[in-house]
Amino acid sequence: MSNSCWSSGHPIWTPGLPPGARCVVYEAARCPQCGFVFPPRPDFATDFIEDAPAVRELLDSRVYLDPAGLPQPAERFPRAALIAEHYDRHADAGWALLRAAWLCDDASADDAAMTLRLAAVERFRAGHERGQKIVDPAGLTGLLLCDLLRRAGHFSEALDDCLGAAERIEREGWAT
Repeated sequence: MSNSCWSSGHPIWTPGLPPGARCVVYEAARCPQCGFVFPPRPDFATDFIEDAPAVRELLDSRVYLDPAGLPQPAERFPRAALIAEHYDRHADAGWALLRAAWLCDDASADDAAMTLRLAAVERFRAGHERGQKIVDPAGLTGLLLCDLLRRAGHFSEALDDCLGAAERIEREGWAT
C-alpha cells in the first residue's frame, strides 16, 4: 500500500486531482521556474529571510542542485530536508526524507528508498538527541526507527532499536 496519498494520517483532498493522485508532493513546495524547494510552513519563512545569504549558498550547492537521480517528484524532498537541517530541524528533515522514500517505493526505486530511509533514521536520531519531537506519543519514536531500519534491511540494528524502545516504554511510559 502506498503512503504517498496521506499527510499526517489524513488524506489531502485537492480539487481537480484524479483519485489516487500523489498528494504528498504538496508537502514540499517547488517553484516551477527556478526549482527552489521549500517546506510550506510559515515558521520557516522568518528564518529564511533573516538568513538569506547562507541559504543562497546552500541553494547553489551541488548537493542541493543534484538530488541523486531520484524519480519525480521524490527529488524535491531531500532538498527540503537540506533546508530543514540548515535550521537544525532534524525531525523535519527526517520526515522529508521519509516522504521521498515513500515516493520512491511508488516508483519501484527500491535502492533509493532504502538509502532515504537510512538517511531519515540519522536525521530522526539527531532530532531526538536535541529534544525535537518525532512522533506523538514520543515513545513511538524508537518503534518508528525500528520499522525504518527493518524496511532498509538492517535487521539486527532494527531488533536492537525495537527492544530498546520496548524497554523504555515499559520503564518510562509512552511519553518518553
